[in-house]
Amino acid sequence: MQIKFFKYQGCGNDFIILDATQKDWEPVADIKTLGKKVCHRNFGVGADGLLLIEKSKKADIKLKIVNSDGSVPEMCGNGIRCVAKYMHEYKKTNKPSLEIETDAGLRTVDMLVKNGVLEGLRVDMGEPIVISSLIPIISPSSQTFIRKEFRVDDRVFFFTAISMGNPHAITFIDSLDFNFEKYGAMMEFNELFPQRTNVEFVKVHAPDRVEVKVWERGAGPTLACGTGACAVVVAGNLEGKLARFVRVTLPGGTLEIDWREDNHVFMTGPAEKVFEGEVNLAML
Repeated sequence: MQIKFFKYQGCGNDFIILDATQKDWEPVADIKTLGKKVCHRNFGVGADGLLLIEKSKKADIKLKIVNSDGSVPEMCGNGIRCVAKYMHEYKKTNKPSLEIETDAGLRTVDMLVKNGVLEGLRVDMGEPIVISSLIPIISPSSQTFIRKEFRVDDRVFFFTAISMGNPHAITFIDSLDFNFEKYGAMMEFNELFPQRTNVEFVKVHAPDRVEVKVWERGAGPTLACGTGACAVVVAGNLEGKLARFVRVTLPGGTLEIDWREDNHVFMTGPAEKVFEGEVNLAML
């Protein structure tokens, strides 16, 4: 069976988009296994994750996400921009804003069009979650987990835990010149996080400018993480380090994060098509 796919990236965070709203779509029984196979960079198309667009009864579309390891995250900031860009490019919508249903709730994406050209996308990422039990993180001593000293193997970090629909552990450090993959992998599976966690290592250059390296839950080191960039700004505010509007530079590019007075976090950034094609599922 041949299946049509579209490859997109947002700040280097790359995804395979499958559109289940198309008339010729054939249902896939095991989307987790499919995601794991098509995302494989040697035996599949190769990507950080799979994005499946479905019809929704409560929004314009529904988005299902599968990580490259077959796990299913609740939300993906770079991925949702890529889906909105696909919808715009292939004229699936002519709306200036899209409402998208995700496992983390409804999210709105604004198309930033200037002189007929889509220059970027702004996502209302919703309100951050700081209550430990809702992130979730096991923290019996307090309702929040803010700048807690934590030993990971041979090194001590100070972590703040935030959820943007998915869990994040954020630590602010003086230098990013170290083996962050080692500590990110260990933190992802730490017993404090019953649903595992994304991990962000952050260097502050100014209150409105940071540099971040990401260990993404279910994908490993990635060039960017949209929900992670949002969580960094929230954590930085709770620790008294950052402004409400911050340019977050990741290995794959820069995202603008704005934590507004209504408690909603807005993320603005690019999304680009890489290529499209067909993959033979029988070969996977």
